[in-house]
Amino acid sequence: MEKDFHYNLIYSIAKMTGYGKADIIAYASQFVDDNNEGFFSIDGQKAMFPEKIKANEGYYYPIMTQSLSQDL
Repeated sequence: MEKDFHYNLIYSIAKMTGYGKADIIAYASQFVDDNNEGFFSIDGQKAMFPEKIKANEGYYYPIMTQSLSQDL
């Protein structure tokens, strides 16, 4: 998606609602589109994109949609 939507629109909405760090919300929104570096764990360390994640009694099989691997 274009930066003028995810960054600028979200920044404007956050600013209009009085959120003090609108740039952080806007950056996070835009990062989803810009991230082609893969998967990062919660602690910020780069990790392999998981093939499956245990959920309840089975597994969830995530698909990375924001970029394509060069290996395809």
